[in-house]
Amino acid sequence: MVDLLPQPGPATLGLRRVAWVRISVADGATTCQVVGSGHRGVRTRRIPLATALRLRASGVPTVFRSSGRPATTARPVG
Repeated sequence: MVDLLPQPGPATLGLRRVAWVRISVADGATTCQVVGSGHRGVRTRRIPLATALRLRASGVPTVFRSSGRPATTARPVG
């Protein structure tokens, strides 16, 4: 687990430590959650994408989830 920054923002209010971040993309909408320990056990909070990316950049483990068909980059030759 990674300790929170010294001055946590309102998105992480009530969390003592952050365990991981989930970024989900479904039907063109992005939702983000942070999972961590609070005063009374594990808590999940919705957070803005910018906050999720900032936490990821600070070293918090991040899970990306996408529903739908993955984009293909390989193209047939010929």
